Amino acid sequence: MLISIAGAAPFVYITNSVNNTVSVIDIATKNVTATVPAGSHPFGVAVTPNGANVYVANQNSNNVSAIDTATNNVTANTSLGLYGPSGVAVSPDGTNV
Repeated sequence: MLISIAGAAPFVYITNSVNNTVSVIDIATKNVTATVPAGSHPFGVAVTPNGANVYVANQNSNNVSAIDTATNNVTANTSLGLYGPSGVAVSPDGTNV
């Protein structure tokens, strides 16, 4: 199983490509605090420098999902115009994904 992990203290975001979700894990307690439906085969994940958003590349689609870390809800699915993104990154200043 392949996973991708990104952190937005005090949480870690782990993709679950088999069930199309992202697990939110509390670092201190090591408990899953939320499971977020993320799209088709979520694979790559990145967190904005301020920790406000997590971006997830959905490998069996042509989009990236944005998750609001305050609510753990998907706030947007952005089409990339290409099929099968497997990675995502956020610029150091947080202005570009």
